[in-house]
Amino acid sequence: MPLSRLSNRILTQVVKLCERLCLVGLVFLCGPSELSEVAKIAEHFSKSQVPTAVVAVLHSLSGWVQLPEWIPANLGFDSARSVLSEAAGNIALSKESIQRDIYHFVACGSPTLTLEVAMQIHPTLCFIGVDVAQRRLALQAIIDEICDVIVARHHEHGLHSGVVMISDDFFEQLVQMRALRDEVHRLRTERPADIRSEEDANMLLPDDLAEFFALLPADVRGALVFRTDFNGLPMLKPQEAEREVGNMVARCLRERGQRGERTVEAFSQQPHSLRHLAWSPMPTPLDCLLGYALGHVAGVLATGGQNGYVASVRGMAGPGTAW
Repeated sequence: MPLSRLSNRILTQVVKLCERLCLVGLVFLCGPSELSEVAKIAEHFSKSQVPTAVVAVLHSLSGWVQLPEWIPANLGFDSARSVLSEAAGNIALSKESIQRDIYHFVACGSPTLTLEVAMQIHPTLCFIGVDVAQRRLALQAIIDEICDVIVARHHEHGLHSGVVMISDDFFEQLVQMRALRDEVHRLRTERPADIRSEEDANMLLPDDLAEFFALLPADVRGALVFRTDFNGLPMLKPQEAEREVGNMVARCLRERGQRGERTVEAFSQQPHSLRHLAWSPMPTPLDCLLGYALGHVAGVLATGGQNGYVASVRGMAGPGTAW
């Protein structure tokens, strides 16, 4: 049963099961999104005066948990980083074509994981949401930057292939996307009768946002205009950033050629989604040692009756015996 579906009836059944089996501790291996549900279980056990201690062992393949003092490393992150680095590295080492320029647009998942893989394989370019937001980059400026690099590598350095890495939050963190969602939300609140189609919304948007709106795929435009997320804002439908950006770069290079500007005549873009590889990697020695240590800590907490705690280790810069 997923933790998100917990109800009082299920919690009561869990209590009865723990009492019948005389369990000393109940250890949950959970992600950040499930930790709040584990806290509810621990709180329910405490109110019901159940002697079973509830302990959590946190894992995150994406490296979302950033608590250096208490959780210096996420269980599973190093294994995901390892398998993704190997796969992305093999793509980066693929043989160049003498007939056309081939660029690989690679997506590994979260910005933390994408940046870690980028530091391992040294791609041609890497774009993560946090950096895009801090630099306040517009989508067209990013596309022009990629095209400029491709053209310069072709004509000035004789390089005909490369890797561009893009994190999953790329579109979400664009300054234009934030402004577009706010403007659509305002229009839907103040002038709902005037927005009956995507074309109506496009006509009501400022020129710069209308131009950006037109660049987005049709299903994303439809979701922004007619659907709402859990925060009450226009819904941003998940996108394959690597595929969309690759298509935009190819189109931009063609348009440069039509205008008589310096470009790459024979260009091919290949999108690669490696996200699924992170879910079933071979555990690295670090993760094996970390998992053993966290399991030992969880066992100590459970036998000591420490209800509502999260197992953690510190001092990971030293040998495993000193953690």
